[in-house]
Amino acid sequence: MFIRRIFYLLFLLVLACSKDKEEEPEYVLKNYEVSVEATEGGTVSYAGGSIQAGQTVTVNATPSEGYQFTGWSGDATGNENPLTVTVYSNTNITANFERIKYVLNVGVIGSGQVSQTVISSSKKGEEYNAGTVIRLNANPNSGSLFTTWSGSTSETSSEIDITLDGSKSVTATFEEQIFNLVNQ
Repeated sequence: MFIRRIFYLLFLLVLACSKDKEEEPEYVLKNYEVSVEATEGGTVSYAGGSIQAGQTVTVNATPSEGYQFTGWSGDATGNENPLTVTVYSNTNITANFERIKYVLNVGVIGSGQVSQTVISSSKKGEEYNAGTVIRLNANPNSGSLFTTWSGSTSETSSEIDITLDGSKSVTATFEEQIFNLVNQ
């Protein structure tokens, strides 16, 4: 009986050792869809696609001329540029841009008025979109003459075009006209 038990234990030991190892389960990481867009006025460096969970995506937002980057929306926020996102779900990101606005201050010295005509773009108060061309026309009052512009330009013509590539100040100078009366 003792030998039988030893034989039985040896049999179990051999059986346990000869068993095939169980294969470890294979883990498959899920893929997620990443969509990246830009509003009017700029582009992004990454168009999107299928990304494996846990991977990072770096996106750079580049504004077009006359625009500025204002931040991210959708599944990303803030204004850090470039943006790095670790993907753990389907992700939609939008880069937002807006037109740069500049101020045109117009002053008058002497007796006259300055009219402003927008040649291109749209005006909102005293702010104009970057790249807007403004035509200024100096109109002297009766008894005065236009002499010159000063500030952001030194033109001497009464009608000038100003391209807003930054905030500008322009002043029209008018002088009183002096008449020489000769009695005959």
